Amino acid sequence: MIKIIRLSLLFITGFTSVFLLSSCDSRIMAPIPESVFDLSPDSRLPKWFAIPPGYSREKITVQIWYYSPLWGNDIKVVFIGPAPDFKELASKVGKGRQHPSVPDTPEYPHYKVVNIDGIDEIIEHKWKGNIVYIADAPALSEQERFAVLGAELSRKEAKLTNITKTGDRFFELEAIAELSFAALQYDEAAKYSKELIDLAAKCPEFCLSKDASRKGKEILRQIYLIKKGKT
Repeated sequence: MIKIIRLSLLFITGFTSVFLLSSCDSRIMAPIPESVFDLSPDSRLPKWFAIPPGYSREKITVQIWYYSPLWGNDIKVVFIGPAPDFKELASKVGKGRQHPSVPDTPEYPHYKVVNIDGIDEIIEHKWKGNIVYIADAPALSEQERFAVLGAELSRKEAKLTNITKTGDRFFELEAIAELSFAALQYDEAAKYSKELIDLAAKCPEFCLSKDASRKGKEILRQIYLIKKGKT
């Protein structure tokens, strides 16, 4: 019986390994990406790609997949066609690395240099979320960093004006309140934090209501301390 169990475990392990290796891109030895990001429609395309014949920029989605860097390539960039098929039109793989001029800190924006076909491009994460940009250069000074945060804040505020459903608005507010605070827009941060707290109180059924309420209150506390210190 023990031998049968051992043989079964070996068979299952071997089958699983073969399945994982065969179910992924042979150039990226991982079954699924760690994270997937969409290139903003407002961003230019990376130099590794040209728009496939018969398509326009508005009709395609560019996704950037990050993998654990266990074997060689750890980035995959995919061109996806329009609805309803969402067909993969093209893809390429490459290697990512930390930008040498930008310290590796939890602050935003984040930057990653991706090399594909021998060409480096800079992926810019302006803020938390799945939207990224192609940047010509990273923000190196505090002034440049706040300019990036301010631009992302304007984009999110424009998006928020079109969100009327309580649930959808609730999930957008926490990010925009944090971003406003990071961009030193304290009046805006206070406004969004108060709305977030109010919505959390009205929607206790949301699983993240308590955490969001705490986040809003913490931002308000930090703003109070900052303004108190200036007086």
